[in-house]
Amino acid sequence: NITLLILRLKRLFFITNLSYNLGLRFETEVERTLDKLETTPEYYFILDDKKHRRIPIEGVPYAFIYCIDKNQVIVKILFPQQEYPA
Repeated sequence: NITLLILRLKRLFFITNLSYNLGLRFETEVERTLDKLETTPEYYFILDDKKHRRIPIEGVPYAFIYCIDKNQVIVKILFPQQEYPA
């Protein structure tokens, strides 16, 4: 049935486009967060070990865990801020 095929293709296009747009948004927010780290790395939340810091990535449920070593920012991990990120 051609109508059913067209509906399936529209749905596939919508899902693909949605995923692509989410990926672009994530990439944009990661870049913004890294820019913030370049300019003000000492501004963000210090973790209990007093060595590492956490900066949230706006708009997504993730954060970077990083440290500052000899005036250089070293990102250690991309960390989910929720048990099951959406």
